[in-house]
Amino acid sequence: MRIHSVLLVCHAGSAVGLGHLSRMLALAEALAAAGRKPYLLICGDGLSRQELASLPHRFVAPDDGLRAEITRTVAAIQAEAVVFDLHPQRLPGDLAELLDEFGSRGVRRVAVDGLLAQAPRLDRIWLPSFYLAPELRPALPAQVRYGWDCYLLRRHPSPPEWQPGGRVLVLTGGSDAAGLGRLLPRLLDEALPQWATVCWVQGPYASPPTLPIAPRLCWSVVQSPQGLGELLAASGHVLTVYGVSLFESLQCGRPTVVFSPYGGKDDRELTALAAEDVAVVADGMDAAAAALTRLMDDAGRSQRLAAAARARMAVDGAAALAREIVDLLPAPA
Repeated sequence: MRIHSVLLVCHAGSAVGLGHLSRMLALAEALAAAGRKPYLLICGDGLSRQELASLPHRFVAPDDGLRAEITRTVAAIQAEAVVFDLHPQRLPGDLAELLDEFGSRGVRRVAVDGLLAQAPRLDRIWLPSFYLAPELRPALPAQVRYGWDCYLLRRHPSPPEWQPGGRVLVLTGGSDAAGLGRLLPRLLDEALPQWATVCWVQGPYASPPTLPIAPRLCWSVVQSPQGLGELLAASGHVLTVYGVSLFESLQCGRPTVVFSPYGGKDDRELTALAAEDVAVVADGMDAAAAALTRLMDDAGRSQRLAAAARARMAVDGAAALAREIVDLLPAPA
């Protein structure tokens, strides 16, 4: 019996971070569990990740012509579906032609996190987000899925229930694009209670944080961890920028403070997130440090946030998308 191959295409690198790659790694694991053969084509800088060791993959330089690489790879692995998780500002100029070409050949086309403008050319659009702008909802194409059950995250062994503690995990993204490592450590060292210990995660494309010369707290730095599961499970509270890491923290059931250092681009989503009451939403870096201090002193609210977060993130979105992709494919011969 032939096993269907599925090509996953994503961006990764210092300019775009690791969110696209992290989602596709979760989907690849779910597709393999569903009896399909995933292959990953990564457009961006090479890096080493444990999850890639057992997954067929290839890195492609951003200037090498992504469309040609996708076409060659589809032919080489005889892919019957292609999943695109691409940065919206780095789309191939001829993407519409590529989608039309695949459609004419019966190759199924799935987009993650965008490509709404290409909806007529796609078999499924999967938005890993609880939020969709109100102006988009009335004309939402039938092939679009979004909601709390659509997040594409690796499922770690069930972490322990939240307990009060002083260990804080700080997540600033794979590249720390906002340069938080220069100022945030000093703010936290001054603001957090004396009994706090801080673990700073330095992403693979990020510079080392500037730690206080004479810190009043205990600090540690973890460089490029192979996943966040163990670090989250060992933490009492999390401070994170808005992105994939936030939802990993919520899935783990850890009381979390989140903010966006990227101008106002996330304001609408953060307003909606605050209304969900699954995390503390702060307005900027200084407010986040203060909010984290208050949350660490409020065990009751921390417990409520942890429980609400786990309940919201209970569905395995990667497995759900894998099932939908399998349903799009012809029955195995």
